[in-house]
Amino acid sequence: MSVDFLRGLTVSFMIVANNPGDADSVYRELIHAKWHGWTAVDLIFPVFLFLVGVSVALSRTRGGTVASGRIWPRALRRAAVLFALGLALNGFPFFNLDSLRIPGVLQRIAVVYLAVLWLHLKLGDRSAAVAAACILVGYWLLWAFVPVPGLGRPSLDFEHNLEGWLDQALMRGHIWEYETTWDPEGALSTLPCIALGLMGALCGRWLSGDNPAKWKGVCGLGVGLHLCGLAWN
Repeated sequence: MSVDFLRGLTVSFMIVANNPGDADSVYRELIHAKWHGWTAVDLIFPVFLFLVGVSVALSRTRGGTVASGRIWPRALRRAAVLFALGLALNGFPFFNLDSLRIPGVLQRIAVVYLAVLWLHLKLGDRSAAVAAACILVGYWLLWAFVPVPGLGRPSLDFEHNLEGWLDQALMRGHIWEYETTWDPEGALSTLPCIALGLMGALCGRWLSGDNPAKWKGVCGLGVGLHLCGLAWN
């Protein structure tokens, strides 16, 4: 019930954000940050990814022990349908395959879902937490210290960055190109999304346990992670 409530609340906010009224006087929190920082509307998609992880943990707990031979065909089918729907939305109504955008919101959800499911089945609580932390630190190290090919130095800039180089190398002509050389749901930025989904899976595990007071620990951890993010920034 709590998952359905949070998902419904997020969908409601998404509808408001996509229909903000007068485009010339939109409340700041309903406009995406162009690059640095974030606004309230930037939290919508992360909440969905977090809930993917929570749902993976809850469904696995509710279903009990299920043979992997039954889990993966269903999971792969679900991910394939999500990915195909995302491609269809990107192509509608003309479906020009020469410039069809490959990444997208549904495509990212499909990839994160499969990755989080695999990690959830393989890792215990402590290992999952370490994996999420390593993914985030590794992602930051790539951005902060790996020189961008063609630029010759690491870059966190909007115009030139490692995400853009990788997206162009993998999917040139098939990405979202509104004022950018990178895709908002591109290859490299999928890594922290997997970490976020894994955090959701951990919360799903903890909240489905027998201790009714665990929600306090989850809330405390959320506040702690937020403060760590501010300090890291």
